[in-house]
Amino acid sequence: MSTVNQPHVLVVDDNLTNLAFISALLQEEDYHVTLAKSGEKALNLAKESPPDIILLDITMDGWDGYETCQHLKKVPILNKTLMTRNDLLRNRFLVIKSALLSL
Repeated sequence: MSTVNQPHVLVVDDNLTNLAFISALLQEEDYHVTLAKSGEKALNLAKESPPDIILLDITMDGWDGYETCQHLKKVPILNKTLMTRNDLLRNRFLVIKSALLSL
């Protein structure tokens, strides 16, 4: 399988079951998938090989999704990072605030 013309997706989650499930779904659709179990690892991987999109978990040990997003926004080769979460109003506000700060 060639990765030259495949969209590159970086999936970040500290849950190995989630990583395996999302990876399988994306690879089935012919995406090139890179996995990171932490925000720190995601930052290093994004610098090495910039993805087309990042799927980022919010609740993780170490850097949570918000802190990871702040670090990822400092990588000049990444255009945008989008995070979503559909539970608490406070979290929705943090997501919107984080996205606006990157504009």
